[in-house]
Amino acid sequence: MNALRLSYAGLFVIWATNAPCQDEENSVLVQAMQDEMERTLTELQLEDESQPYFISYTVNETILASESYVLGAQDDSKFDHLRRLTTKVRVGSKSFDNSYFVILRDEGSPIGATNGGLLLPLDDDYEEIRRSLWIATDQAYKEAISQFNGKKASRATQSYARRPADFSSEEPFTLTSSEQIQHPRIAEISRVAQELSETFRDQSDIFVSSASVVSVSNKRTYLDSEGNFHVDTTEFCSARTHGETQSVGGTELSDTTSFFAKGCSGLPEVSHMQDQTVQMIEKLKQQRYAEELFVYNGPVLFEAQAAAELMNQVLFDLLGAVPLPQIGNPQFDGQTQQLTSPFLDRLNSRVFSRSFSIVNDPTVDEYNNKPLLGSYSVDAEGMPSRRTELVANGRLRTLLTSRSPIGSLRKSTGSHRGLPLPLPGNLFVAMEDAVPMDELKAELLSAARSNSSEFSVIIRKIANVLDLHKDQATLSQKVEASLRGDTLILPSVYAAKVDSEGRETPILPVVVVNFDAAYFKDILGASEERWQFDVPVSTLGATSVLNVLTQGVGVLTGADQTLVSAITPALLFEELSLRSARQEYPKLPIVSHPLENE
Repeated sequence: MNALRLSYAGLFVIWATNAPCQDEENSVLVQAMQDEMERTLTELQLEDESQPYFISYTVNETILASESYVLGAQDDSKFDHLRRLTTKVRVGSKSFDNSYFVILRDEGSPIGATNGGLLLPLDDDYEEIRRSLWIATDQAYKEAISQFNGKKASRATQSYARRPADFSSEEPFTLTSSEQIQHPRIAEISRVAQELSETFRDQSDIFVSSASVVSVSNKRTYLDSEGNFHVDTTEFCSARTHGETQSVGGTELSDTTSFFAKGCSGLPEVSHMQDQTVQMIEKLKQQRYAEELFVYNGPVLFEAQAAAELMNQVLFDLLGAVPLPQIGNPQFDGQTQQLTSPFLDRLNSRVFSRSFSIVNDPTVDEYNNKPLLGSYSVDAEGMPSRRTELVANGRLRTLLTSRSPIGSLRKSTGSHRGLPLPLPGNLFVAMEDAVPMDELKAELLSAARSNSSEFSVIIRKIANVLDLHKDQATLSQKVEASLRGDTLILPSVYAAKVDSEGRETPILPVVVVNFDAAYFKDILGASEERWQFDVPVSTLGATSVLNVLTQGVGVLTGADQTLVSAITPALLFEELSLRSARQEYPKLPIVSHPLENE
């Protein structure tokens, strides 16, 4: 055994000596992970090839249950309980390894893609778990060798931007959870979904409706060769009601009311969710007679949910920094340049209006006595969550990072949340000279007069990607914009034009034209009031290209998501361009809704 192998073995012995004891339920799984990793570190090496310098095992045991109803009738029911293993192997050294290099297979998927990982048995069968770990590690190592050799060859023939290192050095972190994974109460979930769906029974103006409840419990067990270890249990539950109709002119209209909690017992009372659904229905019915705004250029006020969703669709991707993947095929040179955050070259520069501050703090559990669902203790790379000041006095101080250094950013901020780009957990947005909401609306009217506009626009709600599950045209536009490096903000759900006297007239969905991050510097004002919205973040967006390159083409479903809690004020922009979101819509149904005369 050479000296390098001895050093790895010694490091693992030190880790095993100090590793926290596990309860009986997890002991078989953890013991199998420890034993196979120790063997891998001492024995795994192809002849004349580099041996692994880093290995990590992540086992997610997930129980998912979902129930969907339409007008009180069951529409869909799903239950799944599985353990999924993800194995990562790095060869070379921290300064230069196999990461962020992509070799495309003949069928188009990348070598090194996990494609969802390997399923493990639910039973604590030591021999079968060891066998699965062995197979997964062997495959990951061989693919890592292919990537590493390809990366070395590519570097020898092509020039690339110099990087500080491929992997950061971090202090080991351990965390264990005594909580057990929870089995869902299927009957209760089904009852809630059914009762919510019945809210639409007498609503003949709503052509399509549904209600669903989804419960997810997950226990993540993570172990790597550097001494990072955690067992983290999380619960997530969502209830959603969805309605669709058409305006009198044929424009398709839809809205979704979502409720999120850390467990289904934390959801609001059914009566409260029904009341919120009734309000959504009434708004949709009013939208049927809204005016169409074809073109507009002037001040725009984003209120409440719209401000949080604007942050999601524009800012979240800009705040995360990762190296660009290199593709082992010259015809793809330059195709990934759009993945670089424009904020990376703006560190210590002003990117927001002066007096703006943005802080990411996933360590906080509550805001105004309401749980923050973006809270977490440890990220997917085993790094502890941290408070990070991103913007102060309008100037960009840093970006969110993983363990992949980039530019001057050499350390992880604990922001790897399972998606390719680092993401915030709880994002707190504030403005020093914010004003009460009524004064901000007065500023909107004043800005319109200064712009010689007859009216201004308030946007109150913007569609989320997960609300567009049937709108394939808009989803395709979103992905195509990401591939071009453009920012596409999804259409408004509710918006209104405001005349000089402050009177509002509802308008049909509009989209912001060519939104640019530079517009954040032109924010005229913000409200003192701040609202918390738990925003689902999908793989669609600027992360979609990275998903394809690092995990394969089968991930662009919109189903993979995480939650970010955005605490944000209303935001007043001095000047934006809007246009109608109108597309080719089907004509209204010829015969009235069958419930109309009941």
